[in-house]
Amino acid sequence: MIRLLIKLFLLLLMFISFDCYSQNQESDSIEVSKISINFFNWYISATKNHKTDEYNPIEIENKNGMTTLDFSKYFKNLKQLSFSDSLLTKERESYNECVIKLSQIKYTDYLKLTDLDQF
Repeated sequence: MIRLLIKLFLLLLMFISFDCYSQNQESDSIEVSKISINFFNWYISATKNHKTDEYNPIEIENKNGMTTLDFSKYFKNLKQLSFSDSLLTKERESYNECVIKLSQIKYTDYLKLTDLDQF
C-alpha cells in the first residue's frame, strides 16, 4: 500500500519534470492532475469503506489447493486509473516472494490463520 503511494508520487514527479519538455504544457499538467486526483479519490474511498480488495491482491485457492494471489480486480482498477503496463508489471513483480511463500501453504490451512503473524 505504501509502496504504491510512493510509486505514484515518483510517477507524478516524473510527469511534472517532463512537463517543461512537452509541447502543450497546460493540457499535460491538467491531465496529470486529473490522473492524480482520480487515484487519490479512489484510494481514499476504498480505504474509508474497508474495501482492501480494491487496492490489494486477494488470497485465493489455486487449482492445486494451495494459496496464491489474485491481481485481477486490483490491476483492473489501476488500469482504469491510467497506470501503465510497465508499472503494473513492476507492481506484480514486487509480490513474487509473497506468491512463492503462499504457494507452499494449503488454502484450507491459510484460512485457519487468525493472525498473519502466525504465518
